[in-house]
Amino acid sequence: MLTQFEPIPDSGKVFKWKRLFIGASVFIALVFLYQPLRRESFNEAEERRHIEMGRQVDRSMYQQTNGGAPLTAPTCETPPYVLLGAPTTSEITINIFSDLDSVVKVFYAGPMDQHNLETQPMQVQASQAPARATLTNLSPGTTYHYVVAYQNGMGGKYCTQALTSEVRVFTTAKSTADTFRFGVVADIHLNQEGGFMESVVQQTFALMQQEVTNPGGMDFVVDLGDTFMNTKVPYPTKIEPYQRIFRLYSQVCNQAPLFLVNGNHDGEVGWDIQIPNKKHPENPPVEYVLNRKAYFSNPLPNAFYSGNTVVEFEETGYQGNYFAFDWGNALIIGLDPFWYTRTISRITDKHGVNLAEDPWSWTLGEDQYNWLYDTLANTKAKFKFIMMHHVTGGVFGTPKEGGGGGGAKFSRYFEWGGYDRDGQHLFEQKRPTFSHGPIHDFLVKFGVQVVFKGHDHLNNKGDLDGVLYHTLPKPSLDTFGKPPTTAEEQGYPYEDSVLESGYMMVTVSPTVATVTYTSFKGEQMDEYSVYPTA
Repeated sequence: MLTQFEPIPDSGKVFKWKRLFIGASVFIALVFLYQPLRRESFNEAEERRHIEMGRQVDRSMYQQTNGGAPLTAPTCETPPYVLLGAPTTSEITINIFSDLDSVVKVFYAGPMDQHNLETQPMQVQASQAPARATLTNLSPGTTYHYVVAYQNGMGGKYCTQALTSEVRVFTTAKSTADTFRFGVVADIHLNQEGGFMESVVQQTFALMQQEVTNPGGMDFVVDLGDTFMNTKVPYPTKIEPYQRIFRLYSQVCNQAPLFLVNGNHDGEVGWDIQIPNKKHPENPPVEYVLNRKAYFSNPLPNAFYSGNTVVEFEETGYQGNYFAFDWGNALIIGLDPFWYTRTISRITDKHGVNLAEDPWSWTLGEDQYNWLYDTLANTKAKFKFIMMHHVTGGVFGTPKEGGGGGGAKFSRYFEWGGYDRDGQHLFEQKRPTFSHGPIHDFLVKFGVQVVFKGHDHLNNKGDLDGVLYHTLPKPSLDTFGKPPTTAEEQGYPYEDSVLESGYMMVTVSPTVATVTYTSFKGEQMDEYSVYPTA
């Protein structure tokens, strides 16, 4: 069984991995004798047995191979952070970030594997870009157990994250006959003054952790952007937001791989690109792309994923800024309306007063537009979900005009819907080379059920021609009991909007998809179902 990995230290000179292999072998063997899957709940006897299994692993991992004498006072208080990405039917990528210099190794096995599988040892430098391993030759629709064993410093003390009470798992892509669940989060707004509360986001993520262990689990998570807040928050270093978001998501996405969608405050925006088609690492949008790619494994085009194959800047390679993939009976599409919007839509003076707004400035760009049409035209999936931060166009006639937000009724305008403010259909005039017509029209044509989006920090869903536009609230602000006083100027009916922070879960079976909105306090705020279109 081959694995791809980076980087590889000269482990033979420093570390005795034989001990680690023996310990992890005991762990994996016991896991499959007992098989405590996250999809099942423990009764008391099973839990006691599982704890004892962990103790045996604990003892094994902390013993030397020459005589079995225990190491003195192993220090394992600082395990690495683990985050999964880019799962397919046969592969998954594991990113490992550490606050200490460490060497890590991944042991994993599926139900049909006769022997433990493992990566080579990987060196992780303290507070630097993660080590990354791609596990290959996996089986489709299969749950794998895994252990990340690690060693801090040079002391020869082995540790494992999977002691006593937790078995980490991941799942490869499901077939069309399978039911699966995934999570959706929008607008974390990391560290924004007045817009982010650490205690609230931790409550939200604790609930999402529980979703991972609930019946049905959570196969992956989609983040709809305004996550890193590079253009809004002054961080001490440019990599700090990526490290903090990595730590946050590792609570959930060490078992449910993460997909990132670009937001307007994340910095990967076309209007800040200064010198096209030239290598220039000082250019902030390019640097933000490189930082994101260093820390997170967003999908890149291959046999499983389709996406952006245009290399605009040599140093970024494939950007991974838009993508599509099939999972079960669903097509998941992530869009980016920011990289190709080269003229900012809202012009303000030095006092922040709006001087002009042109919602036609927002665009997917012709390549992404054509790719989206072709992706929808060629899919056989019964369910089709669009993931994006906001539409290309959005609300007008309010102080938020030009900002891209707004509810379902504003999806009929500008590039997204084709109409101008005054009701004239100007799509062909404004987009003469976009040959498939307004985006909303072909979403209707191809039976898209839901467009999930963020940006406006409230929960609202509205139907337009059979397409449901669902705006998500934040997961990170205590808005308990507060009315959505700005809903109208944001382009939403006041009476249909809720501010309550939370997250979405989507359960997709072969015949129905159910969306559940849960607040950060654990209250179910809304639930609805959508069905395959003819």
